[in-house]
Amino acid sequence: MDYTFMFIMLLGAYVAFRIASSVVMAVIKTAFFAAFLAIGILAMSSTVGLL
Repeated sequence: MDYTFMFIMLLGAYVAFRIASSVVMAVIKTAFFAAFLAIGILAMSSTVGLL
């Protein structure tokens, strides 16, 4: 078994995992922000409607 090839494979898998997790975190943060913004806009419009 060639250890350098195994090390490169592990390094590639680690880098891919880090990139994927950071992308997933960015998507989750964006979704939370969009939901928060939508709830805020709905609350503002309902408050304005009540006034």
